[in-house]
Amino acid sequence: MEFSDIFREERYYCNHLFRLLCHEKETGGLKSGLGAVLAELGLSDKATHTDIRDAQIYTEVAVFRDVFAAEDEKDTFTDKLYDRFLPIISPQYNGNIRNPIPPSIIREKIGLIHPSKYADEVEKFAEDKQDALFYREFSALFNAKPDFLIIFRDHMLWLEAKFWIAFSSIQLQRTRNIATLCSSDLFERYFGKRQPIVILLGSDQRHKKAQSFGSTRFLSWEKCLDISNKLLPNGESNYTSKSFKQMLAM
Repeated sequence: MEFSDIFREERYYCNHLFRLLCHEKETGGLKSGLGAVLAELGLSDKATHTDIRDAQIYTEVAVFRDVFAAEDEKDTFTDKLYDRFLPIISPQYNGNIRNPIPPSIIREKIGLIHPSKYADEVEKFAEDKQDALFYREFSALFNAKPDFLIIFRDHMLWLEAKFWIAFSSIQLQRTRNIATLCSSDLFERYFGKRQPIVILLGSDQRHKKAQSFGSTRFLSWEKCLDISNKLLPNGESNYTSKSFKQMLAM
């Protein structure tokens, strides 16, 4: 037995997927790794070599953290994010979040602090339960890291990957919230208000329930193995192909 026989780190397999997505990206068009995955997702219609070449692929996407760091007017950005996020999160809490205190009040009470820390601070002084509820979700935007973001033509593909455990409904909803916000005018300078699509990456066998989730698409590790076998050098004996196969055999 080798260590690879029992290794269950999702990030390891996501790294192999990143390798597959980048395979011949600049030259292969629809015959590249990215092209094959887009075709499997039904998103390759009329895609050109240039579309594939110019697509952007990101991993461990802490988008709110990085946008906040890049913004010159950080208080203005945080206030606008509050305005965009409130009508999104309120229905998800059945009206229990209506008018939480704005970020400006937090800044008055505790001074400058990163938005990822708002939830911890608000819990110390909040008099209304909705304040703690709202800022738990608000801070989570800055701490969340969807596994992949693929920017392709007029789409933003947000991938959440699972190998061993089941998909979390809470994590999935937060990913949807992130995708919706990043397609708003607040992030237009970075993403151009592209259409968001949330994709779940899991096993056909372990994640049958996830294949029927609404408002998402499903990509299987089995299909990634099939693409790897066909496209990568030496096919089934390629390191990535062997790793996918070993993962699915556990």
